[in-house]
Amino acid sequence: MKPDYTSVCTTRYAFSAQLAFNYLNSLGIYPKYTRTKELQIGKVVLSVGDRI
Repeated sequence: MKPDYTSVCTTRYAFSAQLAFNYLNSLGIYPKYTRTKELQIGKVVLSVGDRI
């Protein structure tokens, strides 16, 4: 995930995502990317087309 360089937002992730990642980290759950560049959080794999 890379920000649009024409955007004034320079953060890599939205505040809500950062908050969620910090919470999950405190539980020992560390998000990572798979070889196919999908986001994996625990046993759940999120594809680009997935919506939460």
